[in-house]
Amino acid sequence: YRFADEIDKLMDTYWDDETQDVIDRAKNHADKYYSWDYRAPKWIEMFELMDIEDELEEQSDAERVSTVL
Repeated sequence: YRFADEIDKLMDTYWDDETQDVIDRAKNHADKYYSWDYRAPKWIEMFELMDIEDELEEQSDAERVSTVL
């Protein structure tokens, strides 16, 4: 019954100003830090760094091959 009691309490207090304030702040945080406007540049930066790592690795492999030959 404890879970049901908590759900009942949440349903009773959902529209309270304090609860709505918490929900609004959570939504604002999510909109700010998880929007595509914020995340897309981070993804692009990560992919560019991966490309740089791949290029460095290819150069390193080529250098190893040339020293062996």
